[in-house]
Amino acid sequence: MSSWSPTAPKSPNCSRPHGNEAKELREGACHTETGDYLITTFPEERYKVTGLDSAAIYGGTCLVGPRWAISADPRVLEPLRAKVGGTVRRLRDSSATTAP
Repeated sequence: MSSWSPTAPKSPNCSRPHGNEAKELREGACHTETGDYLITTFPEERYKVTGLDSAAIYGGTCLVGPRWAISADPRVLEPLRAKVGGTVRRLRDSSATTAP
C-alpha cells in the first residue's frame, strides 16, 4: 500500500478490490485479527475532504490521517489508531432530516 500514497499506513494483509481505478483515490481491503477494514488513500488532501464529505450521507466512523482514511467498525479502528495515528471521525449527513 505504500506505493499508493507516501503517507498511507502500511499493512501486509491488504489487497486492492476490483474495479476501483480512479485518479482521485485508491482503496485496499485489509484484514486483521480484530476485523476487516477498507483503507482509502488520496493523491491530494482536497480529494480526501471531498471523499469524506460524500461518504457522510452513509454515516459511520472512520480513522483519518494525512491523505488517507480507514473505514471500519469502531472496535477495529482503536487498535489501528494506536499503530498508525490519525483521528477517529464520525461521519454524519448534515442535510439529513428526521421524518415526523
